[in-house]
Amino acid sequence: MHYFFRRGRQNLRLLRKTDFSFITDSTGARYVSKTTDELTKNRREDDGGFSGGLMYEKPDQNCPVVSFELYLSHLNPLNEFLFQRLKRNVTTTTWLSGSVHLARK
Repeated sequence: MHYFFRRGRQNLRLLRKTDFSFITDSTGARYVSKTTDELTKNRREDDGGFSGGLMYEKPDQNCPVVSFELYLSHLNPLNEFLFQRLKRNVTTTTWLSGSVHLARK
């Protein structure tokens, strides 16, 4: 959440897996980019000022790009949302259920 989101948890539950892209820049570094924009409390119309966050890979065991890929690999493929509820009994590579996790306000 640190790389992409504004104003705390605003609009988190609406995010979808397809809102992000894995890209390689001209130097060969991989990064994740948020490819969609959403309206916020302070931004109510499309003013062309979208500046999606970038999350670059790091050469260590805590690489955020690798962590994000791992997280996506465990999401329920039948659910399009990024944040899903954890299954009670995990027996497969899908750790998350088909229901959406709603952030508390």
